[in-house]
Amino acid sequence: SYDGTLKTVRLENVPKEVNVRYYGNSATEAGTYEARAEFAVVDEVNYVIKGEDSISLKWHIDKADYDMSAVCWDYNKPFVYSGIGRRIELLNLPRGVRAEYSGNSAMNAGSYVAEADFVYDDVNYNKPKVEPCKWEILKADVDVSGVYWASMTDSVYDGSEKSVALVGLPEILRAEYKGNRSVKPGEFVATAELILTE
Repeated sequence: SYDGTLKTVRLENVPKEVNVRYYGNSATEAGTYEARAEFAVVDEVNYVIKGEDSISLKWHIDKADYDMSAVCWDYNKPFVYSGIGRRIELLNLPRGVRAEYSGNSAMNAGSYVAEADFVYDDVNYNKPKVEPCKWEILKADVDVSGVYWASMTDSVYDGSEKSVALVGLPEILRAEYKGNRSVKPGEFVATAELILTE
């Protein structure tokens, strides 16, 4: 099989009275070749070639396999959403092999499958393979521990509208309120639905 060195085929058991001239019997790259050997007697006065004066042989050099045993994805645990794009790639690719990726980069939370196709020496090597990688970006937790209700106006009845609202909301949240405004005096229940703005 291919290893980058020159390969040569030659005839064995050639009588010492015969000279052999070779054509096409050496090659380096993987492929199929045809070698031809032409015979000539050393002493034409006393010897003659019996049978064919040349012989042909088809021979080949097999494609080699890349050593992919050390190749792995640079992913070992889920990412957490941060608003920054994430990507994974292969490590330890053999020399002469370059990966072209699909599904290996994302920004939003979710599950993804990264796959790699390869640019390589397809004349001398079989196509390398790597299993796809399932990877994930987890949803981030929003810290609302510092959020509290506060009155937006003086809470003493004076005929004008009074309201309460949440204070300390993180920038990525907005609130949609129900029951947080009133003109009449009394006790009320305000609710807020928190909605992500991203």
